[in-house]
Amino acid sequence: MGWFLVPAGQGSDKVAKGNLKETIKKKYPIHKHHRLISSSDPFVLSELKDAGLDKEVQMWGAKTGPNNERTWKKMKAGDKVILYNSGKYAYLAVVLTKIQSKDLAEKAWPPAKAGGPIFEFIYFLIDVQRIDVSPSDFNPLFGYPGNYSPQSFNSISKDRIKRAASKYGTVEKAIDSVLTGKKVRTRSFTKVEAKSEEEYQSEIESTPSIGITKPSDTPKFPVKRTGATSSGKWYRDPKTALSAIIKADYKCEIDPTHTTFKSKVTGENYVEAHHLILISCQDSFDYSLDVAANVVSLCPNCHRALHHATLKDKTNLLKLLYKKRESRIEKCNIQISEDDLIMLYS
Repeated sequence: MGWFLVPAGQGSDKVAKGNLKETIKKKYPIHKHHRLISSSDPFVLSELKDAGLDKEVQMWGAKTGPNNERTWKKMKAGDKVILYNSGKYAYLAVVLTKIQSKDLAEKAWPPAKAGGPIFEFIYFLIDVQRIDVSPSDFNPLFGYPGNYSPQSFNSISKDRIKRAASKYGTVEKAIDSVLTGKKVRTRSFTKVEAKSEEEYQSEIESTPSIGITKPSDTPKFPVKRTGATSSGKWYRDPKTALSAIIKADYKCEIDPTHTTFKSKVTGENYVEAHHLILISCQDSFDYSLDVAANVVSLCPNCHRALHHATLKDKTNLLKLLYKKRESRIEKCNIQISEDDLIMLYS
């Protein structure tokens, strides 16, 4: 998911204030321009109809220019937009769909004078909410200077998103903390004892490989073990772990040359599954950690090192594994920084 900052007019910008009033504070009568939309991209009109927004909709646009075009092209459905207006982060919204149309832009936001800017890179919004957060409260979440204010349409970098998510679990929770008056705090992780490691590895090894499919890096919700209290609270599916091991071709993901012995059960090089973000920390995450993206295949020696080596030695291994898995775990809606991952093992 991407996050975008959008300057939507300052105190003396009457044109921007008017545009904000007509297409954000109020819903714009888009039904007048169905023909324009269809001529540019008929699929967009279908999306508006499916969402029940083909009559009135909230929308915004970026003016013509190569930088805005590049940023707009990054934007996709489900991304979040924060509009900055009159010295505050004023609105939070979700992108439904987008369209490039100078004709529609001129209808929605008529230029104040001939040759004025045209906001052709248009995006339609849902779940628009007023937030009115000051820069002094908002900027520290993402590591911006306290007096920073967005001067152009831009995407928030992955590093800044991770910074916010690492403190609260998700960016949404970080923003909500400001809205509810909570101070930004360092993220802490609650650990709960997981099932016996030896028992878990035996389950994986004895799981038939027939029917195990290629891992799909999609979010899922965690599953509690039936009747469990605290010990062994979270279920770890051996099929999920086996799919990660098969994807790694039964090799150690820290060093593929680390061979051990042939398993009497599988006939393959013996390796073990390890949850990179420890399953015992599941209580600190909204989405399941028991996904193939978070399971690494390790030789027994490297596996023991992650549990028992000095922090200095663990850190080198964790950095290597984090680099390999970072993009995949993000697809599963799991947000964690490299520093926070290392902190789990300290």
